[in-house]
Parts: sequence; C-alpha cells; structure tokens
Amino acid sequence: CVPRGAVVVGTYFYDALTNDAGVYVFDAVADGAAPDARTRERRALVELASASNVATWARSDGWLAGDHCDWSGVGCDAEGRVRILALSFNNMTGALPPALGSLERLEDLDVEQNALSGSLPSALGDLARLRQLGLGGNAFSGPFPDALCPRLEALLASSRGTPPCDLSGTKFSCPLPCDAAATCGAVCG
Repeated sequence: CVPRGAVVVGTYFYDALTNDAGVYVFDAVADGAAPDARTRERRALVELASASNVATWARSDGWLAGDHCDWSGVGCDAEGRVRILALSFNNMTGALPPALGSLERLEDLDVEQNALSGSLPSALGDLARLRQLGLGGNAFSGPFPDALCPRLEALLASSRGTPPCDLSGTKFSCPLPCDAAATCGAVCG
C-alpha cells in the first residue's frame, strides 16, 4: 500500500564481482521529496549488505527484511536511527560503501576481523557522532582518506587509555596523512 501522493522508488543492488543475484529495495516517498533519514539509513545498510556479501555473513538475521533496527548487529535509538553497527567476526567480504557516511547518528562502527578490502570511503569522515571505530583485522588498502583524520583526532582526544579506534592489520599507501591513523594501528607500505 502506497500513501496518497507518494511514489515507489526502487533500487537494485547486484554484486558484479561475484555474479551473485541482487536484491530490490523499495521505498514509498512523497512525489518529488527526498527520502527521510530512516529511509536513507536503511538504504545505506542495504548497500553495506550488498557490498559485503550478506549471503556469507555468520550473523545476518533479519537483514533485508522488516525494520532495519531489528537486523542482527544493528542498534538504533528511540527514534529508529542507527547508533551502532556491531558486525565484527561476521565473515564479511568486499568493501565498505560510501553510503555509511549517511548514518548521521552512528556512534560505534565495528567491523573488525572480517575479510573486507579495498579503500576506506572518505565519507566515514562525515560520521560526526562517532565514538568508536573498529576496522582492524581486515585487508583495507590504498590511500588513507584525509577526511577521516579529523574524526580520528577527535576520537583520540576524547579517549582515556586505550584508543577507541583499531586500524591494525591494514596496509595503506604511504605516507599516512595524519599521526592519528598510526596511533590507531594503521601502517603504510
């Protein structure tokens, strides 16, 4: 059922690298209007699922069906906005999509100890509320995004003791653009 004055917008996600079947995601939005924040966040999570091969995840309960706040590893606030992505040790492969930068209220991004690779999206620097960043134990490469440096510096400035970030196990292009990346465990080579 589509509300009066709304249109259905469909997006098809397909993994061309593995030739895996894709998934359609449909949203009803007011004609000519931009999607609301929850719809944008759901789309970002669907892009993550598509980019990281959700079919092989160890924990993918509920993903791509129903309310995204009920999906395994997703934590939302009282308004249904994504605050936590806890997807470590989950057999994720592929890359992190730039759409993750649209998770405006995300405080904890934890995708440690998976098999993610490729470049880190510079859009991660848009996560203004981020308090914990766990990307270690993956195979990210390429240049470290300059846009992420201020976010790491803020994380380190607010921490007491153990850094609230982990970039270990990654090898980025030299030089690293900020000391904060190295403090969080990133190396270049």
